[in-house]
Amino acid sequence: MDEKNNLPIEIQSWDVLKQEQKIDEDDKDSQYNEVSVKIISIAPGGFPVTQTWKATVWKTDDFFEMQKRSSAKFDQVLIDSNKTINQMNEQIGEAKLPPPTLTAPSKNDITANTHCVTGFRSY
Repeated sequence: MDEKNNLPIEIQSWDVLKQEQKIDEDDKDSQYNEVSVKIISIAPGGFPVTQTWKATVWKTDDFFEMQKRSSAKFDQVLIDSNKTINQMNEQIGEAKLPPPTLTAPSKNDITANTHCVTGFRSY
């Protein structure tokens, strides 16, 4: 989450102003919504504050699929790097490195809800 220290607390009300579907620049198969929300919250001094925020909202299944694609790309880099290092080690007479440990992403690490917010910032 962006601006962790400035997140609204004691939210009194909120209204969705608009939402726009976006495509992730790093993964063209990934779509999410950018949602503008007007939030009325109570400031630390006890008075109401109205501020507009933008939230990055994913369908949880789409976010998990994006995570799987990212993990697969990262795992391939690990495998390729290990192979290159072992080729170099063979040339100089060093011991080979063991294969890298790969970890599959788990949907349980995200949320059981149908949507998740991955970013939240004020205008």
